[in-house]
Amino acid sequence: MKILCVGQAYCDIALAPVPNRILGINHAVIEPPRPAAGGDGLNVATVLAKLGEESYIAGYTGTDENGKIIRRLAESAGVRLDYLKYSDQYTTAVSYILIMEDGERHFLVDPSIEQILRPEDVTDEMIQEADVVYLGSALIIPHLEDEGIYNIFKRAHQYGKLTAMDASASRPSEMKNRMYLLDKTLGETDIFIPSTEEVQLLTGETDIMKMMECFAKYPLKVFGIKMGESGCILTDFRKIWKAGCFHVFPVVDTTGAGDSFMGGFLCEYLKTRNIPQSALFASGVSAHTISALGATSAVPDYDTVKAFVEKYGNTVKIEEKEWKTH
Repeated sequence: MKILCVGQAYCDIALAPVPNRILGINHAVIEPPRPAAGGDGLNVATVLAKLGEESYIAGYTGTDENGKIIRRLAESAGVRLDYLKYSDQYTTAVSYILIMEDGERHFLVDPSIEQILRPEDVTDEMIQEADVVYLGSALIIPHLEDEGIYNIFKRAHQYGKLTAMDASASRPSEMKNRMYLLDKTLGETDIFIPSTEEVQLLTGETDIMKMMECFAKYPLKVFGIKMGESGCILTDFRKIWKAGCFHVFPVVDTTGAGDSFMGGFLCEYLKTRNIPQSALFASGVSAHTISALGATSAVPDYDTVKAFVEKYGNTVKIEEKEWKTH
């Protein structure tokens, strides 16, 4: 399968361990920073490539050293860079990730290059050559909000392609109950698996079932909510599956856990079309991701994840029930 991933391509620089009271001290010693490829579009593309899928990233980097670094890292992971363009106007997006002593994360980002990514950068030819078109960070890339994503996904459906999307909660709190911001796009989306926080911001709801009911009117094949350490809940609006997390490795860094879940889910779902099996596999990928610093550094190959799930799968509870509106 060929998966076209549209969205952010960042140079991630993790700073750890950062003292929780950093603002009250003048000096702290951290581990040597190691630049890594990041951003949701590139993270998902990297996860898919490591799992053996043919993945492409569509986006922009600058011509600076950070751009060279993430291109080299992405290529070494197996990501195809055919559609990753250069910009002479902007520097590569960079994210400084402060990993606190208690595991909390804070991000300092320069996303200015994102404003040049537009729907027309995703050409019909690119779409035709893919089996799946995935877009990350819906709602925060300036020209890829509802109308822009709709433009891409509608063309994808015209060519018979599967569409998948994730969102970002990097919006102010007044965004609550703003479903209209993705209304057209959701009419052309097959798979949408945002986080609890992102769904709360979109729907204004706090109850999980009420959140899910807000999406029942759309022709989604799979809708899910990533719930962090509480696992995930997914539905095809006929049945609902709730799955927990693997607790096998110590948690080192949760950066990229959601992107790893998305990449893992797409990988297994494209093979099986089995939602609970895909959720369990995706959780296995995320369990590896959070065991090391970096968004994708610990993602193993497909066979390793399958063996992991087979060995530890009985430690994760999966609940299934019929879909019922309330």
